[in-house]
Amino acid sequence: MGAPYTNVWNQFTIREMDESLKWLESDMEIIDALPTKQLTPEAKIAYDIIKRGIPREDFWFRKMWNINLPDAKDGYAILVFQDGRFFLETYCAM
Repeated sequence: MGAPYTNVWNQFTIREMDESLKWLESDMEIIDALPTKQLTPEAKIAYDIIKRGIPREDFWFRKMWNINLPDAKDGYAILVFQDGRFFLETYCAM
């Protein structure tokens, strides 16, 4: 963690296309281990999206963002799913 505020960034701003796709696909083992029965409805939607295959000719995944969260005492983020869209609200205690 380390940062005292939420950081939001896009994988494709720091890596080439093939490197980014390999990075995205490498985390699938972690996602497969998730206890999906305990997920909220919003988290289940995100899980289903992530589990889809990543066709290289489709560019939807270029709109994905990484969110680095601070320690809880420094701030937090709320992911809201409303009207078929996700919204991110971030808060900083500093």
